[in-house]
Amino acid sequence: MPTDVAGKTLTVVGVAAHREAAFHRWAEMGLSVHAVVSPETRTESWQHLAAGVTRLNALDTRGLMEAIPVSDGVVTLSEFSVQAVATLAELLSLPGVTTSAANVARNKAHLRRVLRASGLDGDLASAEIRSERDLEAFFAIHGEESYVLKPADSSGSAGVVRVTSFAEAAQRFKAVRRWSFGGDVVIEEYVAGPEYSYEGWVQGSEAVLAAVVRKRTTADFVEIGHTATHAPNAGAWALIRSALRLLGVADGVFHAEVKLSPDGPRIIEIALRPAGGLIPTLVSLTTNVDLYEAQARIAVGAHVFEPVPNGTSAAIAHVVGQPMSHASPETLRAISRLPNVPEVYQAPRLDGDLAPLSGNDARAGYALAHGVGPTVESDARRAARMLADALCIDMTPVT
Repeated sequence: MPTDVAGKTLTVVGVAAHREAAFHRWAEMGLSVHAVVSPETRTESWQHLAAGVTRLNALDTRGLMEAIPVSDGVVTLSEFSVQAVATLAELLSLPGVTTSAANVARNKAHLRRVLRASGLDGDLASAEIRSERDLEAFFAIHGEESYVLKPADSSGSAGVVRVTSFAEAAQRFKAVRRWSFGGDVVIEEYVAGPEYSYEGWVQGSEAVLAAVVRKRTTADFVEIGHTATHAPNAGAWALIRSALRLLGVADGVFHAEVKLSPDGPRIIEIALRPAGGLIPTLVSLTTNVDLYEAQARIAVGAHVFEPVPNGTSAAIAHVVGQPMSHASPETLRAISRLPNVPEVYQAPRLDGDLAPLSGNDARAGYALAHGVGPTVESDARRAARMLADALCIDMTPVT
């Protein structure tokens, strides 16, 4: 591993769940990392790898400026800190995605408006919704088709639902709105077709693609599976590059979700931080690059190496639902002895402690598969079904 960034200081503002791999990679790089997290953030899985941890409101830019140590770079591992970190980077004259890009990407309504104005949204019917009256007006114009109702500023598929009528949309509107920090809801035309995420980075305004990830979701868009591929759709990648240029993204990682509809690729969302759902692990297993390493190198002004696939496949299958039992260590070991399954994980929560099935936080565990050949995804799904059985979760309705 290159040592050209060893000894540099990195501040990470906001750390979501399952991000310990970032801290391990940064430690291997020789970085001195200081984390700034909200008071309720759990840190036990990575705190020993950080030079320091400060607990405060990670959205308070003024407080952050006063609290963070002198740093060579600033990054985030949380969707909700993207804007604060972009602002910090500009104030400190450090590499970053730009505040204007962060402000657009963080709000799904704003992103849809910007894409539409530049002809990059495929003429999808969409509108910002603040009341049932707005919903009624939307359906009066566009008719009762299949639409997606979602909070404008949430993350992790939280509160995202599919509706087919005004009555259904009105019935679910308040529940969706509760997931929005600003009370803003977006309704947009449902896009049919397979869904993928494009993972990579921008450095010096040049976009680089590291991997393409095929996604499986429930009917209400909770993500239950990811498989890394390295065969981008040319139209989708061109569309994403155009969107990144339009947003003015200068330096940073991106996670762009697209669907390949019968009418061509359609952008669903763009996030300016590393993907969740352990997708960075899939990228590092199947290429010579690590998204967390790329993120840190960009932040401290170091060059990021070109990604090269290594010929292997990797997939994660998630278990979602309320566990009614607990998988024993013996069961976990038995599952991990399946072909191509090096890792099985169950969330340390029982007795209704998981979130309702309204977002990715409803995951009760996962199985990771990695190997060569066409069976890797099915190996992950088989292992996840065995874990679900051990947890007494019926995955049939969501798979």
